[in-house]
Amino acid sequence: MPFDRRDRRLLVVTGAALVLAAVLFTGVLLLATGTDSSTKREPVFLGTADQLTKEIRGVSPRYYADPFGGDGFWLDVHDGTLVAYVLNLPGHRDCAVKWREQHNAYVASCTNQAVPVAQLAQYPVLTGSRDGSPGNAVYVDLRRTIAPGTTASTSTPPST
Repeated sequence: MPFDRRDRRLLVVTGAALVLAAVLFTGVLLLATGTDSSTKREPVFLGTADQLTKEIRGVSPRYYADPFGGDGFWLDVHDGTLVAYVLNLPGHRDCAVKWREQHNAYVASCTNQAVPVAQLAQYPVLTGSRDGSPGNAVYVDLRRTIAPGTTASTSTPPST
């Protein structure tokens, strides 16, 4: 049985209402999840130096996701100092470096080979009090990286 004129009109109006609802829903979703470009990316607080060092030495390096939506990083202890290794192998955007307990090493996902820590870029690790945090607070500054082979120094984070 073919549609009559009223059925076609109902289908067109209903379809148009669904499309409009989808557009409105998408707009609200984009507004709710959009990033505010005025938000300052501050160093990320991870905990206290003694607690983090103890946990890492007792188990293994710890992976942290980037709270700003970028790639994460590995927090490790190297020569008695906390270091934050960049997740990706330098020069290879799609080659993540992961800690592999069975190898006791960082392994590149693109080659499945161990990567010496001297070949990994780092984020600056800052220690000290900031905005009332403990004096041995640890922050990682994800705004800049330190080239592989360069010594990453720790310092007191700037107050806001």
